[in-house]
Amino acid sequence: MMIATTPLPKSSISIDVELGVDELQPYLRKAAEALSREHPMKGFRPGKVPYDMAVQRYGAMAVYEEAADQAVRDAYVRAVREQNLKTVGQPRIEVKTLAPDNPMKFTATVAVLPAVTLPDLTTISVKRRVVHVAPADVDRALEDLRKLQPTEALVDRAAAVTDKVVVDLDLSRDGVPLEGGQARGHAIELTESYYLPKVKEELIGMARGETKTFPLAFPADHYQKHLAGTTVDCSVTVKDVYSVELPPLDDAFAKRLGQADLPALRVLIERNLTAESEKKAADAEEIEMLDAIVDKSKIAELPELLITGEARRMVDELERGVTQQGLTFEEYLKKLKKTRDDVLLGFAPDAVRRVKVALITRAAADANASATAVAPEEIEAEVQQQLKRYQDTPEFHQRMQSEEAREYVSSMLHNRKVIAWLRGQVRWR
Repeated sequence: MMIATTPLPKSSISIDVELGVDELQPYLRKAAEALSREHPMKGFRPGKVPYDMAVQRYGAMAVYEEAADQAVRDAYVRAVREQNLKTVGQPRIEVKTLAPDNPMKFTATVAVLPAVTLPDLTTISVKRRVVHVAPADVDRALEDLRKLQPTEALVDRAAAVTDKVVVDLDLSRDGVPLEGGQARGHAIELTESYYLPKVKEELIGMARGETKTFPLAFPADHYQKHLAGTTVDCSVTVKDVYSVELPPLDDAFAKRLGQADLPALRVLIERNLTAESEKKAADAEEIEMLDAIVDKSKIAELPELLITGEARRMVDELERGVTQQGLTFEEYLKKLKKTRDDVLLGFAPDAVRRVKVALITRAAADANASATAVAPEEIEAEVQQQLKRYQDTPEFHQRMQSEEAREYVSSMLHNRKVIAWLRGQVRWR
C-alpha cells in the first residue's frame, strides 16, 4: 500500500492511498460472497458461488464497487495508524481509480488535531488566592441554617417586616394585563430580597383581604428587558399573613444538626466554608493559569469541526440544566426569543477557548506521559471512594460498575494530574 499525505489549511490533511491488485484480492472475494448471498444463484448455496462465476454473473465492476467500501475503510485506518495522524471526525473519501486489474486509488480528506507548541511555563505568572473564613461568614451560614427551620403561624393582623405574606398579584399597563405578570397564592418573605422593587415595602401594614394598587417603577438595568426603565400598575391582594419564628441558636439547635453543641457546629461550618472557598480559589487560579498558557502557546488554526462540536456540547449542557429546572428547552428558547442555532453561534467564542484549553492540556500530557499516567489501582481507589460517598444510592453503585464510568474516572484523574503538573511549572505571585 502506498501512502502520501499533503497538509491543508485549517488543520486538515489529504491522504492519498493506493492499494495494489494483489492487496485487493481478499476484498474482491469477500465482495463476491456478499453479492451471492444477496442475490443467490440457482444451483449454489448463498455465499458459495465460485469467484469467477460470481464475476461473470454480477459483473466485474459490481464486485469491485462492493469490495471498495470495506477496502477503503481498512486502508484509511491503516494509513492513519502508519502515519501516526491524530484525526478528528470522519474523513471525506473520493475514489480516484477503481477498475478491474488495476490498483485502487482514493483520497481521504480529514481534520487533524492542530499542532501545539507550549510556552516556557516558568514565564507564566499566576496570582495565588488567599482563603480566609471570618467569624462573620460562619454567623451568616448559621443564620441561613436557622431560616431553613422556621415555625410559621397564621395570624390575623397587619403584616410586619418579619412575616411571610401570601398574595394574589397582578401587573398591568394602561389597564392591560402584562403577559406573565399574574401570580396566585404567591408567598413573599418580607425579610428576604424580592425581584419586584417596592412590593415588600407596600405589603408591610396590610392585613388579610386588603387590596392595594400602586405604581411600580423598574430600574433601567432590570434583568427583564421588556420591563427595564418602565412603570407599571401593581395590584396586590393579601390572602394570608404568617408570623415566622426562627429557632434559637443554641446547643439544642446544633444537636438537631448532628453536632454535640454550638461550638462544634461552628467548627464544622468553618471547615466546610474553608473547603468551599479553597475549591473556588483553585478554580479561579486554574482558569487564570490555563488562559495565560493558551495566550502564550502557538496553536495552529482550529478545524471548524472541533469548534462546532464543542459548541454543540455546550448547548447540550445548557439544555440539561434547563430541563432539570422543569422547563423545556423550546420554552427557554422562546423566552430568549432565540433559536438553537442562535445559542450555538453565541457559544462559539467560549467553544474556541475550551478547545484551545483541551489542546494545551493534551500537549502537556503528551510531553509528560509518566507524570500524568493513571494506574489501575488509582482508578480503583477513586471508584471505592465514590462508592463510599454514595453508599446509600444503589443506582450509583450499579452505574460505577460500567466500563464507561471507569473510563470517566480515569479521564478525570488524568486531567487532575495534568493540571497539578502545570501548577507545579508556573510561577505564583
